[in-house]
Amino acid sequence: MRKKGYLFVLMLLMGAATAVWGQHNADTLIIMRAQALDGDTLFLVELPVCEITCYKPPSFSTRRAERRYTRLVRDVKRVFPYAKEAGKKLNDYAPLLDSLADNKKAQKIYFKQIEEELMSVYGEEIKRLNFRQGKVLIKLIDRECKQSSYEVLKNFRGGFSAFFWQSMARLWGYNLKNTYDSTGEDQHIEIIVSAIEKGEL
Repeated sequence: MRKKGYLFVLMLLMGAATAVWGQHNADTLIIMRAQALDGDTLFLVELPVCEITCYKPPSFSTRRAERRYTRLVRDVKRVFPYAKEAGKKLNDYAPLLDSLADNKKAQKIYFKQIEEELMSVYGEEIKRLNFRQGKVLIKLIDRECKQSSYEVLKNFRGGFSAFFWQSMARLWGYNLKNTYDSTGEDQHIEIIVSAIEKGEL
């Protein structure tokens, strides 16, 4: 019985070797550098550089801090696509809005169209965000747009509208004027976003 097993493995290896040899194309010639080392010839091949990273969450001293970080990961994963889309839309709309800077009436009509389009696509989803997710979304919009949410509102809707929404946000504990600090208080958000962008999360 044992001889049959060895014979089977030998046949399998011979079949695999023939299959590999059968892939050789006689029309192709590959020239490689070689080096003799201890009587053996080694082929030298340069491999492309690839970076291998692994997301490792930070360690925490308390279970409570660890749970808070886990919630932050969940919240960032939920709102990051909206912030990414906001940055993309802002870049798409900016040239047209600059061209309409002189015509306030046309600009107002265009703003209304943009608002209706965004509310029809994202309105219900944004309304379902909780308090923490809203705060994270404001931070990520600042990160993606390179300006605070207050400045975005002021540029698109005017100073009075930005003041009104800042006042409403302050009532609920938000601050639209907060800027994104990737090395300070928003460092954990930046780590999570980097991991998402690399595909590690």
